[in-house]
Amino acid sequence: MLAELDPEGVGRRVATVLAAIMVAIAVWAQWGFAWMLRLCTRYLYSGRRAACRRAITALRTVPNPLATYHADRFLIRVASDEADTAAAIADLERLIADSRNPLGPAPTSAWLVDIWVNAGRYRAAVLAPRRYGWRSMQLRFPAEFSVSHVNRAEALHNLGRSDLALKLLARIRQRNTSPIGINGGMALESWILADLGRAREARAVFEHIDPRPLTPYYAAETHFTRALIELCSGDYERAFDVASAGVATVVRASSERNGLFLLGRIEALRGNLEQALALYERGRTHRYRGQSARGLLELAELYERHARTDAARAVYAQAINEDPESAAAVLCRTRLAAVESTPTPARGS
Repeated sequence: MLAELDPEGVGRRVATVLAAIMVAIAVWAQWGFAWMLRLCTRYLYSGRRAACRRAITALRTVPNPLATYHADRFLIRVASDEADTAAAIADLERLIADSRNPLGPAPTSAWLVDIWVNAGRYRAAVLAPRRYGWRSMQLRFPAEFSVSHVNRAEALHNLGRSDLALKLLARIRQRNTSPIGINGGMALESWILADLGRAREARAVFEHIDPRPLTPYYAAETHFTRALIELCSGDYERAFDVASAGVATVVRASSERNGLFLLGRIEALRGNLEQALALYERGRTHRYRGQSARGLLELAELYERHARTDAARAVYAQAINEDPESAAAVLCRTRLAAVESTPTPARGS
């Protein structure tokens, strides 16, 4: 029976099957890669991190040279969003240093510069363009380039250089082509202005924000910015309502912790000491510990004002340990030194 087979016919059929397999692989490498990339993005920015991890695993199966790179990039973001900042930073720096990285250190450091900010590594974020050569980024990836500088402006603000942060935001505003970058930049500018006590200017900028590109991933930050403007304007009730709405929309661990600190600040100004301390302490013990010095400074000062010196000392020390690069940590060092140099009153005096 084997002798009756047509060798040429068998060969043609084998060639047809192999060609179909090659076409399927090519289609999966191109369209499967694009589809899985969109799926990872959708799950990440909607807060569905378990689904995002599954999509990342599927992305690694795509025979595309960029698949593993983007899978690693998404995993770094997931780790950061889940408050595993040490793992996120380690993986980020490994990916940047990897000689097999198909895009090189410049795009990687630019796309993920907010990971440094989230971990309190503000100087690394500010110096990234010089260290990793971002000069070509403006032409190759203009939207990502603009968003990266918004994150660097946040780092400058946390370092106490709000003046430079506002100048950077103004400089990139005209070149910003990303809806997230445009509206995120205005949200950050509003936040900084309100934080400086310039409520009227902050409100004027905030009114131009389109929240849709920031939803749901940054929806909480939009609420928190509005709450800070109301707080700065003296409307504590409105500030509390808006901040509470923001906490209800959080996607990232960092947003939840920041919301607790903001609510604690509002309650303190409303005169609700116990509620304020409870909210601050929830923020203090939250699983996200980055960018913590400002909130901890406020909590420690609250303890000091109510003669709870030991508690204030512990909170100042925690702020210095967790967020050492921040301007708030500098103030904490000064206050801690003052507290430790003050004699403790004798019992019964």
